[in-house]
Amino acid sequence: MGPAPSGRSGHAMASFGARVFVLGGKSFLPTKSEEENYMHVLDTKHIKYPDVNKST
Repeated sequence: MGPAPSGRSGHAMASFGARVFVLGGKSFLPTKSEEENYMHVLDTKHIKYPDVNKST
């Protein structure tokens, strides 16, 4: 997976199938203004969770 979008407000978010889409929004970080026109996509089929039966 690539980098996650920074925390933001005023964005649009939707899911379709196994994908989650985040479009635009205003970042809370002053250096991230270029992300206002980006679309981030998370494919949830590629998320791996740790095995709950393993002891830590």
